[in-house]
Amino acid sequence: MITRPKRNNNAEAVSAAWVAMLAKCSASIGDDAFPQTLVDALKLLTEFDYSVVFAYYQSEKPLCLFHTFSPEKRLVFVDDYL
Repeated sequence: MITRPKRNNNAEAVSAAWVAMLAKCSASIGDDAFPQTLVDALKLLTEFDYSVVFAYYQSEKPLCLFHTFSPEKRLVFVDDYL
């Protein structure tokens, strides 16, 4: 899958929206809303279908911390992976 930067002729509007979303991200650190807020911010910059965050520690089984998959896709891209 290839991600492409979003093309927008109004760079000032995108920049202002990006700064506003970064402020929301910063404000939501430590909150359950942080992962989705980060995804929303990144979608201002590029197009992508899904997002997933795994935590890895040494040789232990990874943990899925966050994902944007439907329940059906989660089975394939998270559960089967783990």
